[in-house]
Amino acid sequence: MFRSRPVSLALVGLFLWVTACTSYKQIEPAEVTDHGKVRVTRTDGVRETLRDPWVAADSIRGHEKPGTERDYSDPIVIIPLDQVGTLEVSYVNGGKTVVFVAAVIVGALLIGGLACGGACSPDFD
Repeated sequence: MFRSRPVSLALVGLFLWVTACTSYKQIEPAEVTDHGKVRVTRTDGVRETLRDPWVAADSIRGHEKPGTERDYSDPIVIIPLDQVGTLEVSYVNGGKTVVFVAAVIVGALLIGGLACGGACSPDFD
């Protein structure tokens, strides 16, 4: 099997970029329709994720099951606004992700260099 170190590093970097530094940003109830998925923290501390949320009358509503397919037969969750503590959306924090990916690559190179030790150094005799 053919293995390419640069391709492997690029794939690891891409994986880390996609999964690494996701943060949450607080939003207002009027902004929920601008996002496909929101995390609602109720005043009692319970967290729920709503897909395709909207505000109707005095509540936030959305589909219960997070997923890629939009099946509108999923149950709709209704949370009264007076029970909503915070509303948050996730986003990728680019700066933190770049630093994290760079640190992982440098760490991998350092560990590889230490594991290799003197056996990998060229012989100049």
